[in-house]
Amino acid sequence: MPLPSPSGSARRWYDNRIDQEAVTTVSIYDVHEEQYTLAQFARRVGISEGRARAMLAAGDRLPRPDVSDADGRPMWRQSTIDRWCRRVGRPVPKDAKGVASWQDASEPAPVMFCGEVLVRSRPGRPFRVHVVVWDTPDGHLVQITRFDLEWVDNRIAATAAAQVLEPAFWSDAVIIFPLTGIFGGDSYDHYSGDVYRLQPSLPAHAGGRRLFTLLKAPADDESGPPEPADVPVEYAGLCHSAEIERVIGRPMPMWLDGSCTPEAARRLTAFGLGATFTVPDTTTPWPQTRERIAAAFEWGMRERFPQAFRLVALDALGTLEDVRDKHVRQKERGEGWYLVARPARPDWPITLETAATEAAQSEPDLAAAAIELEKLRPLEAQEPYPSTLGEVLFEATRELGWLLQKHRPELVFDAVIRQGITSAGPVVEQWRQTLVPLTDIEVQGLIGSRRIARLLSPDISARTESEFKFVEKARRQVVGIWRDYAGRLTVETIEESWDGHPLLELEWPMGLPADWNEHTIIAADPEADVGAVFALTPMQDGTLRADPLPNPGSDPSYTWGYSGTGPSNLYDALVRCALGIWASSSADNWLRKPAPHGSELWHYITTARKESPIRLPWPQVQAWARADRKRALS
Repeated sequence: MPLPSPSGSARRWYDNRIDQEAVTTVSIYDVHEEQYTLAQFARRVGISEGRARAMLAAGDRLPRPDVSDADGRPMWRQSTIDRWCRRVGRPVPKDAKGVASWQDASEPAPVMFCGEVLVRSRPGRPFRVHVVVWDTPDGHLVQITRFDLEWVDNRIAATAAAQVLEPAFWSDAVIIFPLTGIFGGDSYDHYSGDVYRLQPSLPAHAGGRRLFTLLKAPADDESGPPEPADVPVEYAGLCHSAEIERVIGRPMPMWLDGSCTPEAARRLTAFGLGATFTVPDTTTPWPQTRERIAAAFEWGMRERFPQAFRLVALDALGTLEDVRDKHVRQKERGEGWYLVARPARPDWPITLETAATEAAQSEPDLAAAAIELEKLRPLEAQEPYPSTLGEVLFEATRELGWLLQKHRPELVFDAVIRQGITSAGPVVEQWRQTLVPLTDIEVQGLIGSRRIARLLSPDISARTESEFKFVEKARRQVVGIWRDYAGRLTVETIEESWDGHPLLELEWPMGLPADWNEHTIIAADPEADVGAVFALTPMQDGTLRADPLPNPGSDPSYTWGYSGTGPSNLYDALVRCALGIWASSSADNWLRKPAPHGSELWHYITTARKESPIRLPWPQVQAWARADRKRALS
């Protein structure tokens, strides 16, 4: 799955220090920009290092450092230095990238293009972006914004500029990828964008600058420019919105997260740049929230499951209040930018609002909530995927679980979670032999359900499925579905693990075990994937019962052979199962600390060789767990 390009608060910078005088590379996924020490800063701007140190000590004479090296020494991006030169009136370095060296606009730059561009990446499927091109005396400034749900790498998207500009203008163009704004944000003082440049292998254009036209190269011109998708792209730093306004003489458009849709882009083309207009809400969670509670109301949840409807109503009213508050706080203009599309204000039918308000004001009934949770779980699991009703039923079961987790953990965690393992090792093979394959009729009845969807993808949210189609694709790759003695399902697809073994996705239990006895063995093999620890119990009728080892109410990712998170999870799981402790509501807080000194169970888990199997008699685990609890509480 391709990584989404960084935006908003999700931007992360990863620093790699080489040495004090070397240039350090900082990357934003695929982004690289030179970083300068104070000495390098001084040489770049033409001042002595001593003067630079004095200016830094003054506190406000130099720009704020962008990062610090491993020893805490300040470092600046090249674009930060070049912008500072422009701001204080010093000569901008000749190798400045981006718009730092461009002259101030004497009048608003003409808009040469504003519309949708289909980028034919190579390789990969075509995707759409919105492009605005301004013509300045120093070159074309190209703003590129991805449409909502169009995830694509900046370097690939930047080739859209090569599609709309003549090849002669490629080398002079500056391409801006502005950050999308967070709805309701009360400060965009540092609103900025990533800058890229095209690097065509073409001789400089000998004539004067011509009018902007679309690129239409002759198909038989073998000596002509490269295809737009093949033009190399170079990262050229960051650029603040105020700097962009300086060179184009007008504020740049700013889109909110989720608001840049093809429909909104067409409206921008019709309205023209500079004005904020209202569009259907694709930015806030309100439309989805409204649809879910409407589905619950029409389904009869208010009458059939009043405790669940109360919680769904509380969530809807909370979302509504939050969205209304953000509408009040949302700015339409700031330093160097203006808001393009504002989401429509939230609304809903009066009958639905009345029902939600009345339900939210009712008192909770824990006993009734417990009954509803037991009844809703199977209804939600069998609901078709995708469906709005399925989403609201899931939301209802989740909210009921939060309400009851301290009072009825045995009910809340009497559930399963998705866990993937490989089929390697004799223990997993022994467990697989206890499974029963579903008939074709049973498979057909289950394959379209939310229950199977959860096994096919770690994220079945509507937005993720709309973009990546994980569940839809995985359904076509199902090899078989099996059921264990407790009714838990396992799905195998054609996907294989790194060692060539089939990958299995199973419903892993979260609750405390039942029917383990003095003959039960805790077993796992080194060939197995993380988490593949099972309890094998021979039954009186000669059959073998195999249970995935639960970590009641917590993470079942188990490893052994060292001190770390995986072994700690395995230790916690064995102790909780042995002593009947729930992770979420236990009074035994000693489990939240390191294993007690002298713990034989912890010693076994951490010293067992990684390449060796685990075989632990259940009575031994119980004895070790009781001893550890006694040590911890004494």
